[in-house]
Amino acid sequence: MKKQRTSTQFLSLLLYCLFAVCACMMVALSAQAYQQLQKNRQNDLNTMNVFSYINNKLRENDVEKGVTVLNIDQCSVLKLTSVEGDFETATYIYSKDGMLYEIYAAADIEVSLDDGQPLLACSQLSFELSESSVIIYYETADQNVQTMTKYLRAGE
Repeated sequence: MKKQRTSTQFLSLLLYCLFAVCACMMVALSAQAYQQLQKNRQNDLNTMNVFSYINNKLRENDVEKGVTVLNIDQCSVLKLTSVEGDFETATYIYSKDGMLYEIYAAADIEVSLDDGQPLLACSQLSFELSESSVIIYYETADQNVQTMTKYLRAGE
């Protein structure tokens, strides 16, 4: 009888230890999954912010010959030209050093990429212009490339 009681206690203790080990493993795996979810959420939020900002700027400046893509110092730059009264202005949007930058200046002034104002965290950004659209390529921090195509209505 005593032998059976000892073996029952041993099995109970063994089962309790197995439960504790499984619980610790579940907590560790859940923490890792939570960290990955947070990282993905932050990447998605950054991507959405960059795309929304550029989309709004394109919508504001969707005029005939108002959107061009330049290459300045091996950097893809989106140039948005608009006329305010008798004054022609240009907005330059580009990414550099992990940030999205913008320069707002008179259209006839030559700009340097060092003059830009940092706006948002942005790893790598490039633009491609076709007849009726602008394609934006955004490379996230984990090297995934997201694209957005904005169709221009200025030529209609």
